[in-house]
Amino acid sequence: ERFFDVGIAEDHAMCFASGLSLEGKKPFVAIYSSFLQRAYDQLNHDIARMNLPVLIGIDRAGLVGEDGETHHGVFDISFLRPLPNVVIAQGKDAKEAQSLVYTGYKYNGPFCIRYPRGTVKYEKNAQISEIKVGIWEKTVNNIYSEATILTYGDDVVKVTERLLSDKLPYEVINALFIKPIDSDMLIETAANGKPLII
Repeated sequence: ERFFDVGIAEDHAMCFASGLSLEGKKPFVAIYSSFLQRAYDQLNHDIARMNLPVLIGIDRAGLVGEDGETHHGVFDISFLRPLPNVVIAQGKDAKEAQSLVYTGYKYNGPFCIRYPRGTVKYEKNAQISEIKVGIWEKTVNNIYSEATILTYGDDVVKVTERLLSDKLPYEVINALFIKPIDSDMLIETAANGKPLII
């Protein structure tokens, strides 16, 4: 009684979620990134501009390989960033994703969580906690760093593991919030005068 398959009607899914939200529910809408563009007007007018608390799971965010060129989720960041009130986040692993879902449900506005196609090692997060919206974190904090790498999603884990295994003198920033960005950390990083690799 709590799951609805709206079929191939992404625009309807957004309007439906808007109506549920207006009636006091906290809907979770899951849509492929490449098909979210079909619901852009509804997301814009019926959720974002009304600042409704709808949690949106953006599946297949990024390059998806064998799903083919029509399924690459490469436009959602570009078309979501200008929308008012929308938060965009992407966790680095399953534990962080669980905390992002918790954060999204606590957040009183539209909250988008991007996640890639494929599988990740599931680890139950025994300490699910609310993440402060718009705050990035350093996964490698090296006072002797020669450069800073800014990345997000599962690339954070790949880059961090490589730097630690090869003992490379870089810092890594997990930019888990794509919107809003952590302008304080970005300004601080830019001010140190070292190269910034994005």
